[in-house]
Amino acid sequence: MVNGGSVVPDLHGMSVRSAINRLTAEKFDVAVVGSGVVVHQSPEQTHRLKTGERIVLICEPKPLASAQLY
Repeated sequence: MVNGGSVVPDLHGMSVRSAINRLTAEKFDVAVVGSGVVVHQSPEQTHRLKTGERIVLICEPKPLASAQLY
């Protein structure tokens, strides 16, 4: 926590589930557009936000070459 708020973490490349878990643990509000992995976030990392402020995650499916097939 910095000055009554938290620094936004870098979530690029994280799965949606992991990113949501991290942000909710830090008490941010989360909005998700798409699915897969985080390709963009607003605000970007290193910004400072107060508890409960919203972070928007833009997500796209994982490229097939890096996806694990079962």
